[in-house]
Amino acid sequence: MLKDFEEHPTLIFVDRTHGTNRSRFSLISILVLDSRGGGTPVMQVVGSSESRSVLAPAFCILKEIA
Repeated sequence: MLKDFEEHPTLIFVDRTHGTNRSRFSLISILVLDSRGGGTPVMQVVGSSESRSVLAPAFCILKEIA
């Protein structure tokens, strides 16, 4: 997955599900739509919200990889 992201990053999607467990944590999925038109999941984040403090570290990691 990360190899595809490194080779063909063009568009990033963020999708969140919430309230699906007793702890009420959100599952945040980060996907890349590459130049070939395929969507590839590159990261999942479990957090208490979708705030900047939760997502910023994930995007820092993606930036380092890219």
